[in-house]
Amino acid sequence: MKLLTDPQEEASPTSSSIRSDTAPHAASAQNHRAHRSPRINLSLENTPHPLRNAILQCASNWGWETLNLSDQTTRPPDGTIILVDSSLPRSSSVHNNPIVRIRTSLDHNPEADVTFDFEEAARLGAWKLMSLENIPLVFVGTQENPTSSGMAKAFQQACSDAGRTSLAVMLPDGPERIPNLRKTLTDLDRPSAIMADNDTLALEILHQATLLGIRVPIDLAILGCRDGNTHTSHLQTGLSSIEMDLHQAGRAAATLLRKWMRGIPSNTHPIRIPPCGIIEHESTRVPNTGGGCICRVILKIRQDFSKPLCVSSLARDCGMSVRSLYRRYRNVTGTTISKHLMVSRIQAAAELLKSHHLKLEPIAIETGLGNAKNLCRLFKEHFGVTPGQWRELFSQTQT
Repeated sequence: MKLLTDPQEEASPTSSSIRSDTAPHAASAQNHRAHRSPRINLSLENTPHPLRNAILQCASNWGWETLNLSDQTTRPPDGTIILVDSSLPRSSSVHNNPIVRIRTSLDHNPEADVTFDFEEAARLGAWKLMSLENIPLVFVGTQENPTSSGMAKAFQQACSDAGRTSLAVMLPDGPERIPNLRKTLTDLDRPSAIMADNDTLALEILHQATLLGIRVPIDLAILGCRDGNTHTSHLQTGLSSIEMDLHQAGRAAATLLRKWMRGIPSNTHPIRIPPCGIIEHESTRVPNTGGGCICRVILKIRQDFSKPLCVSSLARDCGMSVRSLYRRYRNVTGTTISKHLMVSRIQAAAELLKSHHLKLEPIAIETGLGNAKNLCRLFKEHFGVTPGQWRELFSQTQT
């Protein structure tokens, strides 16, 4: 997926979109607007700061005069950018001028012109949780929400592609929501890993797990998905979350409005902004094991994965034989030392692949995978995609 990231770019990117019903309005006034600064209405109350700042930066670069919808003016605006929960009518224009709608939450709204790729976020979440240990994987979402259902399918497909099974639990709204969630948490094997469809739900899972005496992340790893809202928690455990690219969404919305005002047509709708990474905190950081010496071995692997590790040295540090270490490690984690070491190296390679200037051979050497051929084979086996496909998912600079 290619996204416009340069505010000065004029060519339409493959993922940008313009609805044909807005183009005539923009074309009819194009010549007149060329001789004055465009006036843009912004309805961005409760908008995340990175998204709002990106729009305002574009407006400054292009010489736009920004107004609030409540501003009284004798001259109508040349364009409008709003969130989809705005009270403006669901039309393609305001005062016969184009309007761009941004959807930042999971609420399903087909009117959105710029939205986030929550299904891609679910796939990224699945890959993250699969990298922890060989433990049960669960997606928790919300009933009656097409976006949440789509995320659940994407999560389970990513797990299936990697040869892992997973469970999807869709919670009802209303008074049955919390009892259903508590039953789900009580019935889970321990340790397990959960991805929630948004941060609000993830924090509720974290809260209920704490009330039930379920240790996070020792018994349960939890991953959320940033849905554009700001969350705070009184709990001591920080929440890991998929980070949505709010800055990119703001730039895309401003660029789309600029094109519409100039009458540039397109036939793709809407613009879907992929996630830009994972913000990791305590809820997924500590190994999901209960054994003290085994926990130290896991931490050693995660810290020194790129170095040659001697199993006999690890066993000596634990005060046991190599055979006993192998047996206990498998009993506690459900996987082998060599498998865990490989997963740690693949995960590190996945992070390095986000940088387009790094070639596969240096990445393989730096992460302890040996060579590019070995990297490609193991990466495909683990994630179900090639290193090149993974890198494309996180491309943020293509135009």
